[in-house]
Amino acid sequence: MIESHPLVFGEQTLVRGVLELPGSMTGWSRGAVVCTPLLHQNITSYRPLRTLARRLAEEGRPVLRFDWPGCGDSADPAEPGVSAWTVAVHDAVAALREQTGVAEVALVGLRIGATLGMAAAVEEPVVSELVLLAPFPSGRTYLRELSAFQSLSQDPAVEADQPVPPHPEGSMEASGFLLLPEEVAALEALDLSTLDLAPLAARRALIATPRPDRRVAAFAERLAAVGLDVANVIEGDLTKLLEGTNHSVLPRSCADLIVGWLQGAEAQPAPARRSPPQRTALTLAPAATREDAVVLQTERGTLMGVTCEPSTAGGDDAWVVFLNAAKVRKVGPNRLWTTFARHWAQSGVQSFRFDSHGVGDSDGAAGPDEVAVDDDAQYYEPGFVADTLDAFAWLAASKGARRFALVGLCSGATWAFSAALVDERVVSVALVNPRTLFWDERATSLKAWAEARQIARSPSQWHTVLRRGMRWWATDAARGGILSARGRGDDSWHTTEILSCVRRLAARRVEMLCLFCAGDRGIPYFERHLGPDFCSLLAAEGVDVEVINGPDHTFRPLWSHAVLRRALERPLGRAGVLGDVATGGPDRVDAGTG
Repeated sequence: MIESHPLVFGEQTLVRGVLELPGSMTGWSRGAVVCTPLLHQNITSYRPLRTLARRLAEEGRPVLRFDWPGCGDSADPAEPGVSAWTVAVHDAVAALREQTGVAEVALVGLRIGATLGMAAAVEEPVVSELVLLAPFPSGRTYLRELSAFQSLSQDPAVEADQPVPPHPEGSMEASGFLLLPEEVAALEALDLSTLDLAPLAARRALIATPRPDRRVAAFAERLAAVGLDVANVIEGDLTKLLEGTNHSVLPRSCADLIVGWLQGAEAQPAPARRSPPQRTALTLAPAATREDAVVLQTERGTLMGVTCEPSTAGGDDAWVVFLNAAKVRKVGPNRLWTTFARHWAQSGVQSFRFDSHGVGDSDGAAGPDEVAVDDDAQYYEPGFVADTLDAFAWLAASKGARRFALVGLCSGATWAFSAALVDERVVSVALVNPRTLFWDERATSLKAWAEARQIARSPSQWHTVLRRGMRWWATDAARGGILSARGRGDDSWHTTEILSCVRRLAARRVEMLCLFCAGDRGIPYFERHLGPDFCSLLAAEGVDVEVINGPDHTFRPLWSHAVLRRALERPLGRAGVLGDVATGGPDRVDAGTG
């Protein structure tokens, strides 16, 4: 059985990671450090790389995964740039050796994580094996891809509700994230073809790309020329690690390739097993905010989360709880939950963000981690509400929590609504872009079918579908049409249930926010059941409703992060969870990289 241990390491920057230990082993000779991508690809590949780490641990290798400085749950670097990232790799290798006593370390990197890992390996020769999965041949190539992806994610026909503030000169917005000028400049200078390979201590290298890449092949030849045993292979299934947050998986073929290649090295004598890590907390400047890793043992398996507490915590019994959006891990889309938690902590707010079953670092069934499942029902199973109630129970027992404010986006909004209905300790609930409030197997299909008929009457609405993915929507719409043709299109019970439940929460004085981005795919659900003027109807029942022009479903334009944060502060303030909140913070609340 694999043991997962969260830890914090590093001196220049506090880096958060997870150590996967082969539970049945008494000693290990070889370990691995996983270097994830940055930005959006960090979010989409997180669960597949966890799956890979655990596969390696099953074969007897301790594995350390970590969040880059300025990424995920790690602290922001004092001096951002490639040097902060390469130092993090050195610190990760040192932490793995210190915690496990391994003699040799393999470096496993994906995309820009592979490129950065390679740059770190030549700076400090501490790595014995290299696994480079679809590496970018240069930082400039990576920046060009980010620029193209940013252009595709923007809809020029959509106008923002407010003027968009300018970014710092030399910085780069990339699909909901910001690369600082120092980071952009450092990536511009990063090139595998110019690395000095003389100090490299690695003996072997596996380079895998989904298709032939001339520049990567040339780098493989350079490695071979300095004496490495190099395997340069084509593995088309690598693209499935980056299909999208809800569809990225680690195909068995990819795992078998990596695990099998690493098993080909001759093992050294195994050292004695070390004790599990003790350092799990980090303190963030300037307000001495403390964040600590939490491991919850539940009936459904282990859940992992992070508490965020201000230095002045101790008297308030209210906690904000952030919920996952489908398969987006606890940092939230575009790292929003992490940055919001830290911002609010400066005003005395305590919060908890955690991964539900099958998401991020938490336990889950193995099947969905290897094969993508095209079924929205997986995001709405009742177990996610049970996970939320387990989080409440832990916070009450360990932290003295007596009041809870829930923040959820997409399916997380549905879980938040359901949890508020069954637990009277909930005093505030923020529903951000909910797609449905009550799940049944027909919900998304009937909604997509209604949307298709609307688009047929108004073709200008096609851009709302194109922005979120035509293939999945078309499948839903076709199913909805079939259901309607067969007389199974009556889901009118939602109307009565929505109003009944909203009134129950209002009677308990629960502060409610329902926030939509204009054109979001959840709006047709409310129009279908409450009518085209659903905003006024909900407002009359005590719900604070707002529709924002400009952002997409996950608030990818950077300027919209502060708009969302300020909207969430309204119900939190009315519920007494937020006191004198520092609403005058920067409009770009996340200057991090993942």
